[in-house]
Amino acid sequence: MTTYIVCEGDSNKQILEILLPKELLDTVVIVNGGDRLSSVISLARSVLVRRQAPVLVFANADAILPKQVTARQHEIDEFMGGVAISPFKVVLAVPEIETIFFHDLSILTRLTGQTLSPELLTTATYEPSLVLSQLMPEEQSTQNYADLLEQLSESDRDRLNHAPPIQDVIEFLRAVRETANVA
Repeated sequence: MTTYIVCEGDSNKQILEILLPKELLDTVVIVNGGDRLSSVISLARSVLVRRQAPVLVFANADAILPKQVTARQHEIDEFMGGVAISPFKVVLAVPEIETIFFHDLSILTRLTGQTLSPELLTTATYEPSLVLSQLMPEEQSTQNYADLLEQLSESDRDRLNHAPPIQDVIEFLRAVRETANVA
């Protein structure tokens, strides 16, 4: 059974394609639902109805306060639940997907060749994409992490897979796979 991941933007798609374990990707289609959350939700709802397949919505929370993140999660769950025929899950990266690069600072330091100051670490809590763009060489696009991701070793990927949003995706994919194998 195919599981669809509808994500927000190219960077989310790139990161998921690189970080998710290869053994889980053989039955997964990752789709860029656009840069607006409303487009992502619309596409995910369409997939749920038309394909009647499991869907995971992966988006940036664009917030760090737990109350705001929970409210956004609840709102998306309600939109999805209204049409859900198949299993679905909403995973929000708090505040955005670039947070995963700060999950293990030793990896980030090795990849960028820079040590983060306390000020940058604080800023990364609120705006990880901004800090990441400051750490990357000027010739690299801040929205294209392909070069950075290609430098990750298998060990790096395994460690970054423990970042909360990625771990949540992996758990959903494994649960869907186990359910499909039982049926």
